[in-house]
Amino acid sequence: MEKASVSEIQAKLQENWPEALTPACRVVLGAYRLSEIVEAKTNPVLAAHGLTDAGFETLVALRAQKGRQMTPSELWRAVLITSGGMTKLLKQFEEDGYVTRADNPDDKRSRFVQLTEKGAAHIEATMAAVADNDRDIFEGVMSDAQLNDLADALQLALSRMEDGEPVSKE
Repeated sequence: MEKASVSEIQAKLQENWPEALTPACRVVLGAYRLSEIVEAKTNPVLAAHGLTDAGFETLVALRAQKGRQMTPSELWRAVLITSGGMTKLLKQFEEDGYVTRADNPDDKRSRFVQLTEKGAAHIEATMAAVADNDRDIFEGVMSDAQLNDLADALQLALSRMEDGEPVSKE
């Protein structure tokens, strides 16, 4: 059975419970549904490249760093998976040849996780496939200008929420 569209849900709320249909409710309903759609369309792309969402995020985090290395703690913070999950993932990536461990000259108790050339090539190919998928998701739905406006609004909201920045009520 197909899920009701967000428009249908909002129409029912408007008809039967209009006080619940606040602007924030509309955004959250839309964000949840967009997340479901993106996840459903992206997971097969990641699976075709042998990655889970957490694995993809981990390799992207490493690739985005200068020197392509981070401590396991930095990675754990960037990806937001459990430390046990991170340990298991890094072990698998070492076996796959995507990462190596390097001594941390500033802290003998920790080691860096270093993205290998093989790992960089793999995440770059995966990212290209994900970018194509992202473009396909929004093809014919929104223009690039509309997508940029939405991305800017989302970034502003998330920055304020994550930083705890108070916003004046207008």
